[in-house]
Amino acid sequence: MIFSKRKTEKFVVSGDKLANIFSLTKRRVQQLAKDDIIKNVGRNSYDLENCVKGYIKYLKEVVGETNRENLIEKKVVLLEERIKKKQLENAELSKRVLKIDDVGQAIMQIVTVLKTQLLGLSGSLAINLVNKTSSEIKKIVDQQVRIKLNNASEQLQLLVGNDVEVVESSDTKKLPTMGC
Repeated sequence: MIFSKRKTEKFVVSGDKLANIFSLTKRRVQQLAKDDIIKNVGRNSYDLENCVKGYIKYLKEVVGETNRENLIEKKVVLLEERIKKKQLENAELSKRVLKIDDVGQAIMQIVTVLKTQLLGLSGSLAINLVNKTSSEIKKIVDQQVRIKLNNASEQLQLLVGNDVEVVESSDTKKLPTMGC
């Protein structure tokens, strides 16, 4: 055996020897003694058994604290990632969800513009329709009406898009239905 002792005897080592055993500097051994982690039995003399037990207890506490801190840090990072993900999802949803009132107002604006364009169509086409047959006039008018309707449809598509959900607000009024 390297170390032997009787039950009543303590195995006492110097600070240098203890530093060597623990792979520490002599100054660190002195700091541990000052912090009551290890106990000295005299000037630069340490009870090896008690010092080993104290140092092991200290290391367990340090490792336990570090593990708790790491666990807490990991939980914080995970929560931050979840928050960012939810914020991105909410941002995406907020782009796709429109209040029905807002959609109604936009549709009314588009319809008003379309109405104005269609009512002005006869005046803008009158010059081009002189000396045309009725089938030619029908073709020209149909073409211009289709252009105006397609423009209105594109404006509505830009407003609403394909993946938009329309939600009712608390103060939504029912729009009257129009017969065609």
